[in-house]
Amino acid sequence: MIKVFESRKQLVKLQEWLKKIMVNDQSKPVHTAYGKILVELDLSPKLFLKTNQNYDRQIVGRFCENSKRNDLAIVAFRKGASIGSDTQFLDITTREAWWEEQAAFLLERNDSSLWDEVLYKEQRGLIADLIINRICLKHRELEHILTAAESFKRNGMHLQMVYLLSNVFFAGSLGEKDKATLEFNVIKAAFSYAKMDVEELIGHASALSEEQGKKLILLARQEKLFSACFLLNKKFGLNVEALKVLVDELRDFETARSFAAEVNRPEVWKELARAYLQYNLFAEALDVLQKEKIATLYETVVKKAPEHDQWEEVVRFLLMAQKELADDKNWVTIERHLIYAYARIWPRRMPEFRNHVMAEENKVDLIELMETLKKEGRESQANIIDAHLNPPPPEPEEPKKKGKKLLA
Repeated sequence: MIKVFESRKQLVKLQEWLKKIMVNDQSKPVHTAYGKILVELDLSPKLFLKTNQNYDRQIVGRFCENSKRNDLAIVAFRKGASIGSDTQFLDITTREAWWEEQAAFLLERNDSSLWDEVLYKEQRGLIADLIINRICLKHRELEHILTAAESFKRNGMHLQMVYLLSNVFFAGSLGEKDKATLEFNVIKAAFSYAKMDVEELIGHASALSEEQGKKLILLARQEKLFSACFLLNKKFGLNVEALKVLVDELRDFETARSFAAEVNRPEVWKELARAYLQYNLFAEALDVLQKEKIATLYETVVKKAPEHDQWEEVVRFLLMAQKELADDKNWVTIERHLIYAYARIWPRRMPEFRNHVMAEENKVDLIELMETLKKEGRESQANIIDAHLNPPPPEPEEPKKKGKKLLA
C-alpha cells in the first residue's frame, strides 16, 4: 500500500495511519515512509531523523537531497553506517562547503580510509584547522583523536598532528584513564616531527608512567633534544641522569649547580664534582667536594692536581677525606698523597711534611715516595725522607779516663 500511494505522490495521506502502526511495527518501510512525510510537510523532521532508529538512511537521505533539503540529508546519511551513506555525506558537505559538519563527522566516524579520502583534497587545510582549534576540544574519545592524528601524519601533515594532540592535551577534556596515553603521544609527536619547545608540555604532563617516561627520554636523546631530556629525567626523579644531561650534553654548569642545590642529594653532588673534574673545573670540584664531604673521589683529585697547582686546597680536601674514610687502607693511601702535597708547597709546608714523614703511625711506602720526589728533582724533600729512613749511626762514646792515684 505504501508503494502505491507513493507512486501516486499521495504518501502524505497515510500520515495518521503510519503514525498509529509505527508503535508496534518496527519495519523499515513503515518508518521510512513516515520519515519522508515529515520531510515533505516539514513537521520537525530533524528530530525524527536524529532519534528514530528504524528508517532506511540511504533512501530517506536521497529523498531529502531530491527535496532540496541537504541540511536534512546529511542528518540521515550521518546516521548511516555504510560506505554509501558516508560517501553521500562527504559529497553534500563538500558541495555546500559545510566544513565544520564534515570535520565533526570524520572525527566521529573514526575511519582512517575516510580521513585519507578527505585529506587528499584541497579542503584538507580547512578541515585540519577546524579539528585542531574547535571540534577536538569538545571530543572525549581518545581513540578518535589518535586516529585523526595518525591520519594527519600519514598524509604528511606533521605539524597539524602535533597541534591537534597538544590542543587536546591542554584542553583537559579527556578522562583520567586516557591522560597518560595522550601525554605520551603528544610529547612523542612534538619530539619527532615539530622540534617545538616541549617544556610546557612536559611541565603539564601528570599521568605518564615511568615506562612511558623512559621511552620519551630515549626518544629525546635520539632527536638530540637535550633540554627535554633533562626535564623528563627530572620529572621522574632520575636526578643523576638529569645532571649528566646538563653537564655532558648541554655543558650548562650554572644550571647543574642550581639543580644539585635544589635536589640536594649526595649522589647528585658527587656527579657534579665528577663532571667538574672531568671538564677541568678543578677549583669548583674541590669546593663541592669539601662542602659536601665527598671523600671517595680522592684518587681523581690527586691525579688532576699537578695540572692545576692548587695544592693548598688539595691539602684541605685530603685532610677531610682522611677523616671521612677512616679504614686503614684508605687512610694510608690518602696519607701518601697528603705528604706529597705538602712536598709541593715548599718550603712553607716543610714542618707539616717533616711531621708526617716522621710520625710513628706512618705506614706509607716512604721509599717509593722518596724515589718519586727524586725523579721530580725535589731533592730537599727526598733527603728528609732518606734521613728518616737511614739515620746516621750514633757516635761511639769516648772511654772514661781513669784518674791518677794520689800519693800519700
